[in-house]
Amino acid sequence: EEAENNCAVMAARQLDDYLKNGNIRNSVNYPEIVLPRTESNRLVVLHENIPNIITQISGALASDNVNIESLLSQAKGNNAVSIFDTNDAITESVISDISAIPGIVRVMAK
Repeated sequence: EEAENNCAVMAARQLDDYLKNGNIRNSVNYPEIVLPRTESNRLVVLHENIPNIITQISGALASDNVNIESLLSQAKGNNAVSIFDTNDAITESVISDISAIPGIVRVMAK
């Protein structure tokens, strides 16, 4: 019973960290990725693990005048996650521009 409670608490904490910060732990389909928050705005992008996608995401951010302060990207098989921290606002336009890139699965501002 104690082990079940501990597992439930661990799962709840990991889900909370994902919802607040985009950090992923113990996923079946995505890699573990944990980036301590360094700036006020965070963009989390779930995408296919394909060549040139980080360049395209970075280009979309630059086109919207968003400067990347910190970045971490990890892949697991065909799936990847990239976390971008910035002091600049992440607008619906930024999310829309990145979502339009082929290979993007989901874009979330945190």
